[in-house]
Amino acid sequence: MDSCDIRLTAYKGGRSFQECREAAAALVPDLSARIDGLGSLTWDRVMEASEYDAVVYKLVLKYLRQKGYDIGSHSRQSVRPA
Repeated sequence: MDSCDIRLTAYKGGRSFQECREAAAALVPDLSARIDGLGSLTWDRVMEASEYDAVVYKLVLKYLRQKGYDIGSHSRQSVRPA
């Protein structure tokens, strides 16, 4: 049975999943500072920061949640400090 090797799968811009992880991790410090300064940040702003790359966007939200931020829900689409 054939299976896909995630290290070779091309995502937006031909990036590997590891490169998407690195891009998301690089965005988190800037977004954390913006959230702390403004009090919250909408999901749309997070999507803009990730340059409309769905994989990077989801990883950014994951990493923000791991840092202790409340990433919201379908009824409150914003990220704010917990």
